[in-house]
Amino acid sequence: MLVESRALADLSADDRRQVEEVDRQSVSEMPPDEYVWFTDYPYRVLVKLDGALVSTLGIVVRRVKVGGRPVVVGGVGNVGTLRAYRRQGCARTALDEAIRYMGQDLGAQFGFLFCEPEMEAFYSRLGWQRVAAPVQFDQPAGKVTYPKPAMIRPCGDHTWPEGPVDCCGLPW
Repeated sequence: MLVESRALADLSADDRRQVEEVDRQSVSEMPPDEYVWFTDYPYRVLVKLDGALVSTLGIVVRRVKVGGRPVVVGGVGNVGTLRAYRRQGCARTALDEAIRYMGQDLGAQFGFLFCEPEMEAFYSRLGWQRVAAPVQFDQPAGKVTYPKPAMIRPCGDHTWPEGPVDCCGLPW
């Protein structure tokens, strides 16, 4: 298993095509009544087996506000593994690498993700913790409070502050 963390701009055309294909096959679509605007991911974690991309996730670095205090997070999204490679540790490997990369190379204090309720137990087993306070992000009509789990994982020795979260931009 080969694991790489790279800026999207540095990926080859073939790697970009493979990322799009893994996203298409493995990342669930939001229901039509949910959020319409998301941010782009300038960074990617790639998990390859025998040269083929089997799992990937996107990362955006953002300064958010927690209880009014600035916190640098690595927003994680589009976590996906091709069906034939699930339950083999690919997503776990990608998420662990994301925490390392975000903390050491991108200056993030925490990984931060939004998830569906049925995925919360999976992320919890990997060390992610649910954010107890309300989480808001931008949409065209204004601020929206996210009604589902938002989770964090420290990138190093950091303590999550108390208070509501303003993502200071679009969700990821």
